[in-house]
Amino acid sequence: MKSKAIVLKDIDNYQLEYVDKPKCPDKSILVKVKYCGICGSDLRILKYGHKNVRFPAIIGHEISGTVSETGKLYEGCFKPSDKIAIGPLVYCGMCEFCLGGKFEYCINRREIAQQWPGGFCQYLALPAEALVFGNVRKLPDGIDPLHAVLAEPLSSCINAQEQLNININDVVLIIGAGPVGCLHLQLAKARGSKKIILADINQKRLDLAKIFSPDVLLNTSNISLVHHAREATNGMGPDVIITANPSGITQVQAIECAKIGGRIAFFGGIKDKENKPQIDTNLIHYNALKVFGIFGFSPKHYMNSLDLINSGRIAAEQFITKVVSIDDFKKAVKLALNGEVLKIVIKF
Repeated sequence: MKSKAIVLKDIDNYQLEYVDKPKCPDKSILVKVKYCGICGSDLRILKYGHKNVRFPAIIGHEISGTVSETGKLYEGCFKPSDKIAIGPLVYCGMCEFCLGGKFEYCINRREIAQQWPGGFCQYLALPAEALVFGNVRKLPDGIDPLHAVLAEPLSSCINAQEQLNININDVVLIIGAGPVGCLHLQLAKARGSKKIILADINQKRLDLAKIFSPDVLLNTSNISLVHHAREATNGMGPDVIITANPSGITQVQAIECAKIGGRIAFFGGIKDKENKPQIDTNLIHYNALKVFGIFGFSPKHYMNSLDLINSGRIAAEQFITKVVSIDDFKKAVKLALNGEVLKIVIKF
């Protein structure tokens, strides 16, 4: 039997193909993918590649689906027809970070859609290692599998905001009005932040983000982000700044406009050739700034993200602008790259 898949042959060279349906691993499960979201990191891999992605490759890591088969030696709790969400991170369980419960720092971490095929395929054979620590979860009753694709990016946002310790006294600046920036916005609201400023250089993105009711919207394509962020905070600067975008210049701007004692999360990854922005480290020193690098999540964050979606505290339906067939994948990528959608999801 064949399975539809988007096969990445090389940088900026991908197409829909019929590939062999994977066999169910003896000690694991075979998943029939229902939905897979297109993430900003997927777009970067399509355009620039990734050190862990070897061509030909099948990517896609925001995945929900149903259990199609269980292996003949599988002894876990999943059974055929179970609806599941798949957190793509696979931890070793043996390094000092895993043993200390800090799975997000695992030094031997692997990922579905990098070391193994991802979710832009009708069927996905999960490695047994992916089932060990709880990143593959049965969907709670009432959660739409479509909405469950948001659990993966939301998990990283939860990790970031835990470390930033956002609270009711905080003015938060989020630089980037894409899906991740808007997830940060809703999460910061849920944590009770006093005021939220959302900035972007793409007016289409800002228009789409209005549904989440930020207190201030800034189109910084032709104005100074630093000046206007300070102006919106009575000259003090934001307490918390999150760079939810792939641009190094926004990391510089975050340092320059933060309030004394402020907390900054570098959340978005940037291209290698831009990853050494000229930051004035004296501003970090004399303004007593706390700068966090954020990447990944632990199983508790993934569990919490599904709970937030299920409870409605994260309004998942507001994030998903468009759902398209795998047959229209190239059209979906174009819409995402142009900022014409917030979150676009591939359906099988």
